[in-house]
Amino acid sequence: MGIKDKLYCPFCGELQEENDFQTKCMACMLDSWTIEDIHKCCLGVINNVEIYHECRNCKKWIEINLPIN
Repeated sequence: MGIKDKLYCPFCGELQEENDFQTKCMACMLDSWTIEDIHKCCLGVINNVEIYHECRNCKKWIEINLPIN
């Protein structure tokens, strides 16, 4: 599942494109969701969602744990 939000690389600060980040923590869907949508859908169901991506600029692997509370 792709993440619609554009997020910055925490290592080099470069803005990543829409749908660059993805997750496998939710049902196997080919949809794209915003982080806000994920929070609404998962509240009370799971504790966190891991999203990840390799930066287009610096090529470092980015893993972000989104707490759902």
